[in-house]
Amino acid sequence: MAIEPRTLLAIVYEAGTGADTDRLLTHIANGMQDTGLRLAGTVQRAFERADRCACDMVVRDLSTNEELKISEDRGANARGCRLDPRMLEALVGSTEVALERGVDLVIINKFGKQEALGSGFRDIIAKAQADGIPTIVAVNLAYLDSWRSFAAEFADELPPDMEEVRNWLAGRLPWQAQSSWCAPDGVAADQYSYPSRNSRT
Repeated sequence: MAIEPRTLLAIVYEAGTGADTDRLLTHIANGMQDTGLRLAGTVQRAFERADRCACDMVVRDLSTNEELKISEDRGANARGCRLDPRMLEALVGSTEVALERGVDLVIINKFGKQEALGSGFRDIIAKAQADGIPTIVAVNLAYLDSWRSFAAEFADELPPDMEEVRNWLAGRLPWQAQSSWCAPDGVAADQYSYPSRNSRT
């Protein structure tokens, strides 16, 4: 009896490489939308500010393509988590509505502190997996243990490498998504190490 491929993928990245992973996810999202697929979830981009220690974080809602600033401005010397919980809640709600309407692919830009504590996009990820919707989630190495406790044996893990992600998506998406799309320069990671859990399909 054939083993059904897993539909949940963690892209595991190291601290300091989050911007590259954000670009990879954005490229995937743009390519999939160009093929006409219905997407839900989020991709992120950051804006450096000369007058702040931390950058501004802007997230694109993939079901509406609306961009929302999800970082709070807590002053020039603010450090640490600056996530605006109201914006996160709004994004989760929008993604939930999109799932109810039906989507072909879910992308979540981060399994982070909120998800590790049981909130954020955690329930969205679980629902998408239960419904068999291909779902890609970026996971910082610092939260890998929390991710594994949550996802258990239901998720594959890959480094932030475009070719490997493309291969994973092959066979999990409608035929029109198999169109050729190439990785932008500087995204692929040929050598990348993290505590291994072999990906199998």
